[in-house]
Amino acid sequence: MLPNHPDDQMPLSNLASFSREQLFKENPHRLQLVPCLLDVFVGIEMTGQSVQFEQKFNYRRPMYLVMEFLWTMEEHRDAFTKLAREAEANMEAVHPPLFLRFVNLLMNDAIFLLDEALNNMAQIRTLQTMQISGEWNTLTVQEREQHMTNLSHIGMLARFDNILGRDTIRTLVRLTAHAPYVFCHPTLVDRIASMLNYFLLHLVGPNKKNFKVCHLTNIKQLDRIDDV
Repeated sequence: MLPNHPDDQMPLSNLASFSREQLFKENPHRLQLVPCLLDVFVGIEMTGQSVQFEQKFNYRRPMYLVMEFLWTMEEHRDAFTKLAREAEANMEAVHPPLFLRFVNLLMNDAIFLLDEALNNMAQIRTLQTMQISGEWNTLTVQEREQHMTNLSHIGMLARFDNILGRDTIRTLVRLTAHAPYVFCHPTLVDRIASMLNYFLLHLVGPNKKNFKVCHLTNIKQLDRIDDV
């Protein structure tokens, strides 16, 4: 239902895109979009369905696109602000306000996705190091094929985790810039600081070289050369 997005492979015509955009600007119930979207985002965590833990990220991924689009319109940004103000006034309530639950999940997801992405990147580096160092040549054809299959699979997982992690962080960046008072509240500021320190330690700390990998296309080309 969104208008054109830069990542669309088949963009809508200008007229179709304009018509869809009007739904977000003219619909009488449009101001319910932000609270409803956040409610669904949070509710996925408590569905009670026996789905894989990672499946919730597939559900949430398109929601980031919707939030990104809503953020471009002032009245929808104001809806985020209204929820943030309500959260600020009820930070220590028995039942946490919607915005606070949303922010907590964003931080949880950001940390989880970083861990998953870096773990996958480390596995990719191990397999690539085997190939570049020559150890690859000591393997049987079947073993090399299995490693290439694993490399491709782990590469897709790493890409998914990195993209979704990026979208999660971008959402946090927008919220912290627009409603810093929530994140600077005594009940939340220490957790935010711990999360940022955790990111810094892993991304620019002494072990950062463990996550440096080659483009998978280059590795596949090397494997074809070795087979010649």
